[in-house]
Amino acid sequence: MPEPVRAYCRQSCLVNVLDWRTAFGFDVAPADLAALQDSFLP
Repeated sequence: MPEPVRAYCRQSCLVNVLDWRTAFGFDVAPADLAALQDSFLP
């Protein structure tokens, strides 16, 4: 993917996870969210 698309994916990933939880009842453990956040930080 082009870098601008990859950058957008990185920036919006955490919000998407919260949207999934709200809309679909997709439940995530806090430790999983922390690991995800750590993997996207520069």
